[in-house]
Amino acid sequence: MVDQLDIESSVEPFWDQYTLKVDSKGRISTPTEDRGKFQGAGGGFIVWMGDHIGVMRRASWEAYFKAFKEDTAISSESLRVLSSWAATFKLDPQGRLAISQKLRDRAGITDSVLWVGFDTYVCLYGPEAWKATEDRNASEKTALHRKMKDMRVP
Repeated sequence: MVDQLDIESSVEPFWDQYTLKVDSKGRISTPTEDRGKFQGAGGGFIVWMGDHIGVMRRASWEAYFKAFKEDTAISSESLRVLSSWAATFKLDPQGRLAISQKLRDRAGITDSVLWVGFDTYVCLYGPEAWKATEDRNASEKTALHRKMKDMRVP
């Protein structure tokens, strides 16, 4: 099952959130803190995931895709469609990531994007989609804060 995969538990995780500008060629300057995480991994994959774009190391995507192929509930046709929403990338010498117009359009990303680290991958959201995500999760955020307090997380 994909949600139980141990994806790259030994590599440095992605954390934090940044608001980045999208240039006229569809490129974003990746946060300095995260550039090396892709450069040392042979680049990565970007894939449309509904209201956002997932950005992950090559090994992470390969593990997920292998699990998808082994899951008999996922058809070959669905995998072909998923493959059409994905692309490989390597950061350019300035640390920029090029995002195709097709993926930007699907995720509603125009002139700015939120780079949201989430452990083994990054989510790229258009500002409106990120606001909607935060609004949907307001009650869960309260529960998370309560749990952190109970666990004495500073």
